[in-house]
Amino acid sequence: MPAPQVNGDVAHTSAFVEHLVSYPVINDSVEAFKANPYGQRSIEVSTSVYQKFAAPAVPYLARPFEIVKPYVKAADDLGDRLLCIVDEKFPAVKTPTSDLIDGARALVSLPITIGSAGKEHVISTYSAEYKKCDNNNRITTVTKAGVTTTLVLTAETITFLSNYLGSKKDDVKQVANDRANN
Repeated sequence: MPAPQVNGDVAHTSAFVEHLVSYPVINDSVEAFKANPYGQRSIEVSTSVYQKFAAPAVPYLARPFEIVKPYVKAADDLGDRLLCIVDEKFPAVKTPTSDLIDGARALVSLPITIGSAGKEHVISTYSAEYKKCDNNNRITTVTKAGVTTTLVLTAETITFLSNYLGSKKDDVKQVANDRANN
């Protein structure tokens, strides 16, 4: 596709910039900047400065630009190829911004979620143990329920750790055997 012409001047496009703006996060950021009143004002000021100072100098820079044009093109192609490698290695860069925000929110709220699930487990274990105790003496019932809840949770923790470390022990043995055989 040929570059668009404005007043006879060919607008130069950059494969690197186009590729970069194709990322949803970058594109959404640019759009948010354009929609923001401060961003709009910044763009207006930049355009005005360009029109007053840089545009009159462009004809004088045409010859030097022709000299460096192959190097600029090579750098642009290199940047585009590097972004292609980034696309392959990190496919998350193509993920829509809303999905990234949802994932970040879930990750940030993970400790709260796990903590509340743990709290609910402790409360349900305590209430189950409380119901098992005789309700003749309140102090004795609360104490028995507290102690048995502690023992049940300790047993669950030890079982979990035993299962986790047992699987890791098997993995370490496998790695040790593999290294011994090689």
